[in-house]
Amino acid sequence: MQLQQMQHVHDILALLKQDQHGYSAAGLILAIEKQFGVDARFNSCSVSDMDCEQAVRFLIERGKFIPGQSGCHSANDGSACSCASHA
Repeated sequence: MQLQQMQHVHDILALLKQDQHGYSAAGLILAIEKQFGVDARFNSCSVSDMDCEQAVRFLIERGKFIPGQSGCHSANDGSACSCASHA
């Protein structure tokens, strides 16, 4: 059995910035599954082992992803991460 590589939620934010597409939450989940695979797992500085839906919900709750807005406006660029471990 092969272990799934854990991605960081920053990878989703990078996808949003790169794609310049106005995603719904469901549309972003599909894009994540296409980019990283349906079994992809994500972590943040505070939460580990999230599936695609949980990662999108995490980003919405923290104001990092606003469904329906396109381009860089989809990702809150003010602070991609508020912890000090990504210096």
